[in-house]
Amino acid sequence: MRKILLATIIVVSLVVSVAAQNTVMDSKGTMGLQFSIGGNGNLGVGGIVVTLPAGGYYGIGGRYFVADKMGLGLAMYLAGDDTSASDTQNFLFGIRPNLSYTLVKKGPVALYTGGFLDIGIYKHTIAGTGTTTNLFAFGGQLGTEWAIASQVSFAAEYAIGVTLNDGHTSWGGGNTRAYLNFYF
Repeated sequence: MRKILLATIIVVSLVVSVAAQNTVMDSKGTMGLQFSIGGNGNLGVGGIVVTLPAGGYYGIGGRYFVADKMGLGLAMYLAGDDTSASDTQNFLFGIRPNLSYTLVKKGPVALYTGGFLDIGIYKHTIAGTGTTTNLFAFGGQLGTEWAIASQVSFAAEYAIGVTLNDGHTSWGGGNTRAYLNFYF
């Protein structure tokens, strides 16, 4: 059912965006809010070190274009789950500053690239005994944004980077994220 609903939303959005000839907003002074979409939209915070159920991801962010095609963003990410059967709890909180640059824009679609930093904390508890891990990551991203209506767009990104957490370094094989943008 979830796949059918997502496919329906994409088809309706495609029809609306083609009919309205919307364009992705990336001019100086434009401001936008970003909201994550389900488990795909952790907005990159936490990198690749944490695996939580798809329903456990919540993210909100913002982006401001300081120059034409160049945006500065900041995202906040919160995730958690509590499994009473195994007495396991997970909690993750993070902040993600980022920079983006629009490479190509054609009609309602834009291709962009950029870089990001992730700063966060992850707490894992089993039967009352917990460990807390400080997270820091940096990397690059490549994404596309599709204007589905006036001042509304859907974005999807692929990011790859390095995660540093309490003395352990891991190279990120990459992760994806998806979110809605509302510009004003």
